[in-house]
Amino acid sequence: RLIAAIAILFVGIGLVQTRLDQRRGLFNPVVNDPKRGLSASIRNNVFGASMLGIREVAAGMLWVKADELFHNGQYTELIPYFKLVTFLDPHQIDVYSTGAWHLSYNLGDARLVPQSTAFLDEGIANNSKIWDLYFQKGWLLFDWPAEDYEAALPLFQEAAKHPSTDGSPAPPYITHMIAHAMVRQGRVDDAIAQWQTNIDYAEAEHAKAKKTKNDTDIRYWQQERDVCRNNRELLLIRKTAREDVAKNPKRVTFTADVQKRGSRLLEVRVRTQGFPPLTDSYGEESNGRLELILQDRDYDKLAAQHKNDLLWVTKNLTRFRSIYNIIERNGTVTDRSKQVILVEMNKDPADQGRNPMDIYPLTSDEYELILRFQPRVRRQPEAVQNAFGWIGEGLAPGGQTRTGPSGSQMVEKRIPLKLDDIL
Repeated sequence: RLIAAIAILFVGIGLVQTRLDQRRGLFNPVVNDPKRGLSASIRNNVFGASMLGIREVAAGMLWVKADELFHNGQYTELIPYFKLVTFLDPHQIDVYSTGAWHLSYNLGDARLVPQSTAFLDEGIANNSKIWDLYFQKGWLLFDWPAEDYEAALPLFQEAAKHPSTDGSPAPPYITHMIAHAMVRQGRVDDAIAQWQTNIDYAEAEHAKAKKTKNDTDIRYWQQERDVCRNNRELLLIRKTAREDVAKNPKRVTFTADVQKRGSRLLEVRVRTQGFPPLTDSYGEESNGRLELILQDRDYDKLAAQHKNDLLWVTKNLTRFRSIYNIIERNGTVTDRSKQVILVEMNKDPADQGRNPMDIYPLTSDEYELILRFQPRVRRQPEAVQNAFGWIGEGLAPGGQTRTGPSGSQMVEKRIPLKLDDIL
């Protein structure tokens, strides 16, 4: 009788699991056909993962603990929980998103962006049939600190091809980001065409909603259509206004004075030459943004060599970034209204009580301080693109002007430093 009972239970599990797989197939990249047979369901979900239910319950309990740590501001302690939760339940898309968010932002450690995107790659592999994590990775690459619009665009395009967990189409804001990423690459005509595609889609959905007399959908798709129209019209206006920017290039350069004020504490005073007065679309005074980086001299090369070894990266590499320094109209650069940028590697940047030597180990003998003005990045006001073009095409070549991705132009000055200049 025991054997008969076990057999009945296995049949029941198979029948229930087959129904569940019709939904879980959206998440599981291995399952191409959610309507699998009974034996396949039992083989994959009972013998291969006999403790699935217990694993998911345990993952849920750990996620509750992780949420508690998050609300207590204990971000560093969160990371092992994220890894463990997704190991137990690889379809917890919120955990992948939140974990990547903390790695990129809340920990205040500029070295962890590759780990953030790698964590999302793992999530995408486990949830490849829905749009969520493609979009999340695209956004993290689009936003600071990555600002890699070339890598972000195909992720937005891929996200737009996939449904939501309930089978509904991906939300329209994904196609908005396709257009925004094109603009950041100087592909303005492509972006205008994308906005027109978005308008056409919204109008079609609006017409469907009117036929079914669904007032909520009517309002939603009307608003979506209007938003897309406004964005398209703005691009057309700005395209006309900026068409002569490259014909009158401006030469911008930096001078800088770097002083050590204590161990791991530098003061950097920066002036710009040739930076024009900026005004926004309303005639109000505006400013540019200067980025400052202090890192190991061969940081990018070393980080690439050890991209799969987080322990080595955190023990050996140093990277400090400060991005919202203001270029004033008189040419001075200010940080929090002071005419000096503080490079503070003597404190935890996220105020979490961590030892600064764990974030800025300073194990190399040689470093470089980088000053960079990049017109195309999202954190620059529109007034900057009005003066220097979509991707910096209004910067004069030569001098401190450098060429970046998609032919973009930037102003960059690199200052070599020795370890003794910092410690």
